[in-house]
Amino acid sequence: MTADSPLRPSDLPTPGAGPAPWRARRTVLRGLLALLVALTGLWVSRAPILTAAARAFIVDEPLPARADAIVVLGGGLHLRPAGAARLYHAGLALKVLVTCPEETSATRLGAMEAEDVVAIRILEKLGVPSEAIERLPGTVASTYDEAVATRQWLDTHGGHTVIVPTNHFHTRRVNWIFERLFAGAYDARVTAIKPDRYELGNWWHSEYGVAEFQSELLKLLHYRITY
Repeated sequence: MTADSPLRPSDLPTPGAGPAPWRARRTVLRGLLALLVALTGLWVSRAPILTAAARAFIVDEPLPARADAIVVLGGGLHLRPAGAARLYHAGLALKVLVTCPEETSATRLGAMEAEDVVAIRILEKLGVPSEAIERLPGTVASTYDEAVATRQWLDTHGGHTVIVPTNHFHTRRVNWIFERLFAGAYDARVTAIKPDRYELGNWWHSEYGVAEFQSELLKLLHYRITY
C-alpha cells in the first residue's frame, strides 16, 4: 500500500481481537473452570450419588412364604451362613444347602478347613439341626457352578423355589446368573444380607466396601460377556 492508497476497512484491527495464543489459553481456562465446578458439585453431592449407585446395584427380592431350600453360597463366611440360619429359623424352608468349593493347597495340606466344613459348623452353632443341612453334590469354582449345582438338586428332588442370601453387592450377579440358568423352570429368590463392615450410606469410606463394589462390578461385566 502506497502513501496515497486509501485505507480499507479490512486494514483496520478488529476491536477486542487479541493474539491467537491468548484466545486459545482463554478457552482452555474456561474449560478447566467448568470442569472444576462440575467436580466440586460431584464432591459435594457424593453421598447421595454413591448411595443411589449402591441401591441400584443391589437385588433384594420378596421372600416366598415357603421355599424348598436355602442355599449357602461359597465365600462370605462372616455373613452367608448366618443369613441362611435366620431364614431357616423364620420357617422359610426346611432344608439348607451348602456348596462345596474346590480343594485348595491349604486344605490339601490340612492347614485350613474347607469352606463347606466351616459353613456347616456355623449353621449348627446358630441352631440349624444337622439333619436339615445338606451338601450339594460335586465341587464348585464359581457362582455359575453353584447355580448349576442348585438346579441339579432341584431336578433331582422335584423342588421349585430356593432362597439365596448373599452380600449386598453380590446380589446383582447372583440374580442374573440364577435367572439365566433356571430359565423360568425354577424360582431363585435372591435376598441381600446387611453388611457388617460398612453401612449402605457410607460404603465408599470402607476399604472392604470399595473392594467389594469394584470386584462385583467387574465380575458382573465378565459374566455378561462370558455367559
